[in-house]
Amino acid sequence: TGIDANEVTSYSQCEFKTVETVEFYGNDYDTWTINRPHRKIDTQKRDGKPDVSRRWTYEYTAPDSYLVSRLYDNPMCVDQNPLMTRTDFEYHEEGNLKKKTIKVPNGTLGEQDRMEKYEYGPGEGAESQRRLVTKKVTLSGDLQYETNYAYDNYDNLDTLVGSNGLVTTYETLPIGTESKSVG
Repeated sequence: TGIDANEVTSYSQCEFKTVETVEFYGNDYDTWTINRPHRKIDTQKRDGKPDVSRRWTYEYTAPDSYLVSRLYDNPMCVDQNPLMTRTDFEYHEEGNLKKKTIKVPNGTLGEQDRMEKYEYGPGEGAESQRRLVTKKVTLSGDLQYETNYAYDNYDNLDTLVGSNGLVTTYETLPIGTESKSVG
């Protein structure tokens, strides 16, 4: 298994550091795909206190695909952890994210399973089919939130309308896009 560790912060800066370890499938060279992680572990090391770790495990749609089909978020890196969250992903044929289902741990206070659906297009040509137009989030039951996106003629984000009705408009400048107004 290939391992890449990266220290983000040092003890001297704020008395803790985070070590990120990424593991790649590496024993089966027939199905190995470059830069496709199998597992990621973040460990926070605090000066004089126990380490705290969190583990993410990835499953893919196919042996040669980069599209994640399932993600396990496991706080404390304990197998069969009752606090583990599972996220399932579904994609369109073009590779756009179509649906994300998040199963929260049993017995978690205030948390609910949720499903996010993504709609793309409309428009002419392949480029317009890749633009996210609507994101709908449904919580257990009937509670639903919807966010809508509109683009200018150059495929730059122009307007975002949040589920609370808040409208954010964007202006694209030669140096990039910036939020112009919220209201």
